[in-house]
Amino acid sequence: MKIIVICIGALFITIDLFSQDNAPLTKKPKKFTYSFNSGFGYYLPFRSSIGLADRGAVNQFNFQCNYKNHFFTHLYFDMADINYSKKNTIVNNVVSYFDFKLNANNVGLDLGYALPVKKFSPYIYTGLGVSFMDTPFIKPGDAANEIVFGTKTKTFLQYRGAIGVDYEISHYFILYLEGIYSSTAFKSVLDHQQLQGASLLLGFKTPL
Repeated sequence: MKIIVICIGALFITIDLFSQDNAPLTKKPKKFTYSFNSGFGYYLPFRSSIGLADRGAVNQFNFQCNYKNHFFTHLYFDMADINYSKKNTIVNNVVSYFDFKLNANNVGLDLGYALPVKKFSPYIYTGLGVSFMDTPFIKPGDAANEIVFGTKTKTFLQYRGAIGVDYEISHYFILYLEGIYSSTAFKSVLDHQQLQGASLLLGFKTPL
């Protein structure tokens, strides 16, 4: 009788251990997740900087780090061609008219907050960076009535803020729609003004 009781007890213990081994494991959510983001869209300069920038295409690339699905940071890289036009510039009694395409490369860091709701995740962020921009200059030449045109790369402080929303199509592909306000403290020998505007972008995020 004792042998039967011992065998039955051992059987229950074995079944219990087996069921524990085969129980589904629940993974703890990762504190940090990462993604690569790429977007394109349209840039509209504000009226205050209309002589400095044309409306046109804009592109952005950034590396994103999320903390607990709510807080995130971007390391961003943007590239743009900025139109610069200025009339009635007089050097050495010569009236000149500027019409340049200035190359701008922007690098900076954003900090933001997201609020995931099922497949949607609205977010907001703000950031600071620098803009490496080719700025125009004009100066007298060696000969009389001679003037020299050119560009020189300078660094300007850039501020930006944005609101947007993510839509998760799959774990590996996320679409986002974003509106960005940006302001760059542009300064050259010809001008000193803020380059301000708004961009509307559509892009995708690829989790890493």
